[in-house]
Amino acid sequence: MEGCDQRAHDRFCAPAGWLELTVTQRLLELHLPSVGAVLDVGSGTDTYAQWLRSRDLHVVRAETDDHERSFALGFPSAADEVVDADVRDLSRWDDGTFDVTMALGPFHSSVRALDRDRALSELVRVTRPGGLLAVSFIPRYVFLRHLLQHGRSGALVLGDPAATRGILTDGQVLDAETGAPTDGFAADPAAVVPLVEQHGVETLLLGSTHGFATEMETQVDAVRRLDGDLGGYDAVVELLVQTATDPSILGLAGHLLYVGRVQG
Repeated sequence: MEGCDQRAHDRFCAPAGWLELTVTQRLLELHLPSVGAVLDVGSGTDTYAQWLRSRDLHVVRAETDDHERSFALGFPSAADEVVDADVRDLSRWDDGTFDVTMALGPFHSSVRALDRDRALSELVRVTRPGGLLAVSFIPRYVFLRHLLQHGRSGALVLGDPAATRGILTDGQVLDAETGAPTDGFAADPAAVVPLVEQHGVETLLLGSTHGFATEMETQVDAVRRLDGDLGGYDAVVELLVQTATDPSILGLAGHLLYVGRVQG
C-alpha cells in the first residue's frame, strides 16, 4: 500500500493499519498548520514522518523503544532528525519549541497514571501556545475483544472478576495466555478529554481512527482494491471521517485519536 513503510514491515501496510492511518491523517488534516515544526514521539514507524514531510513540515522523530530507535537510526528516515528521547522527559527541548506534537504510540503502554501525567505535561510544555497536540489511546473494549479472540485462555481471564475489574476500572491490560499484567493501558474513552484538558489543552476532537468500521477493515480494503476510479472507496472513507467523533462508537474504536490546542 502506498504510503506505508515497507522496510519496517509496517503495521500500516495491513488493512486494519491502513484504514487507521487513512482516517487518522484525514482527522489531523483538519487542524495541521501549513508550515511549522512537528515532534513525532514514539510512533514506531517512519510513515507519519513521510506524510508530514510531504506537507512541507519540519519533522523531528523521537523514539523511546530500543528496537524502534535502532531501526530508525539504521535506515534513512524521512524525518529531518531522529533522536533518542522518552516522552516523559523532553528536556532536550525548550518550552514552546514545536508547532505540533504527536504521541501516537506511547500512551498505549503507559499503565501508570504518573507516567501519563508526566508525558502529557512534557508534550504540552514543548508545544507553543496555540500549537497542536495529537495523542492516541487504545480503548478498554479492544482488550476485552482481544481476550475473546484467544479462546479458552482468554475466556478464563474474562471469567475472573478481579481481572475484568482491573481492565475496566484501572486500565490494566492482562496477557491473554497467562492472565499476567502487562504494561498496556486500556483507556476509558470518557476519561480521555478530562485527562488531557487538565494540562491546559482545548479539545478539538476525540475520534475513532477506524470510524464505525472497526473489525471490518478487510471488507473496506476489498472496496478499495475493487473500486478503481468509481469513487466508492473515497465515499466510504469520507463517511468514516464524518462520523469518527460520534460518541456512540468511541468505546468500540480500534484506537482513539485526541487532537487539542495548547492554551497560552
